[in-house]
Amino acid sequence: MQDIRVAKDFLQQFLPKKIATQINFNKLRFENSKLFNQKTKRKEADILYSVELTKSKEQAYIYILTEHQSSAEHLMAFRLVKYIFEIMDWHLQQKRTATLPVVYPIVFYNGRARYTQPLDIFELFADPVLAKSVLYEPFQLIDLGQIDDNILKERLWSALMMLTMKRAYEPDIQPYFDETISLWAQIDKVENGCYYLTKTFSYLLAVSNTEQLDQLMERIEAQKELSSTTRGEIMTIAEKLEARGEARGEARGEAGKARKIASRMLEGGLAPKTVAKFTELDVNEVKSLSPQSTY
Repeated sequence: MQDIRVAKDFLQQFLPKKIATQINFNKLRFENSKLFNQKTKRKEADILYSVELTKSKEQAYIYILTEHQSSAEHLMAFRLVKYIFEIMDWHLQQKRTATLPVVYPIVFYNGRARYTQPLDIFELFADPVLAKSVLYEPFQLIDLGQIDDNILKERLWSALMMLTMKRAYEPDIQPYFDETISLWAQIDKVENGCYYLTKTFSYLLAVSNTEQLDQLMERIEAQKELSSTTRGEIMTIAEKLEARGEARGEARGEAGKARKIASRMLEGGLAPKTVAKFTELDVNEVKSLSPQSTY
């Protein structure tokens, strides 16, 4: 059905009236199947049309899945949902837009036996009512910035996690410790509490201002409410991070020196390959240091 005349006749005959009346069939276009199938990994027999909606003038799609199997597939409704979202993703990439398109799916079945499998994805769930109330309802949002800290502290284990995530990006992290040290101390007394605290501290270091590392280390060391084991584990993590930071700084310093030397050698007329050999820099990097280089 790549012939638009055939497609138009077929769709005008079989599309529900509530859908057909919203489509400008003069704008019906067959989409590049190879491009579509490369993105979605679908088979060539499936067909994708783009159309214009009469009211919004937005682009929408009609997707026809041709079912050549001798027997109908039980999970077809689930497959269709997956393909619909793949088409939406393909559209976002192609159009560079943040607006999702409407995709109307059709299964074109030519099997000998009557098609008896579920047409509605919710019929595939053990609890269709619960599935429908969850799947296509607005998602639940927990906006930490809008929740009072006293509410977050109502549960011990989740309180530390949520307060850590809420405060981790603040420029000064010291007030965070003042606010949560009692939680740290309570968790430290529980079995496996030390493991949870070290993971929390690792996250804190990964996302917060590492320039405060020395202050954080001093603050943790001074917290006598924490066991010596927990303090030792946390200090070990911090010291390793500090050592890696120093190593990366030294490596950047050495690389910077090598690039300066390479620039001077290039200015002196040496070939990039020669400079790369002596400075141990990549030859392409050496070439990039000489804007006027014709090598």
